[in-house]
Amino acid sequence: MPEKTNTTAANRRQFARVAPERQQPVRVHINGDGFIEVTNAVDISEGGIRISVKHRFAGCHVDLPASLIVHLPAPISRHFSVRGRIRHVLGDSFGVEFISLNPSDRALVRHYVERLSGVVKPAAGGLFAPLRKLFGMSA
Repeated sequence: MPEKTNTTAANRRQFARVAPERQQPVRVHINGDGFIEVTNAVDISEGGIRISVKHRFAGCHVDLPASLIVHLPAPISRHFSVRGRIRHVLGDSFGVEFISLNPSDRALVRHYVERLSGVVKPAAGGLFAPLRKLFGMSA
């Protein structure tokens, strides 16, 4: 008989997830049915975001839609709007799945996650490689 395996939530995730640095939070404006809030993200991935608030929202229920504006800190220093769907509520935190993240905004989130997770490596040719390429100079 095959041995049962314990599949954790992290193993089932489609995208890598990171927690923002405390000194550079990911700010989130979220608007749903009967609530609006500005808070910081607990974690973020290309698939969604988890936020925490100190109070429960009357209108915050699983499967309800929400609109978000997500502000990614430096060095990304960009924001984007996205529609989402509340996927879980646990105590004072809830997860929102992105349901309309366009490709350019997905790339911003991917770059942010890669930077925080240490996946992004310095560009080949060092710091000035993009300038050398721009001006047609060899390395």
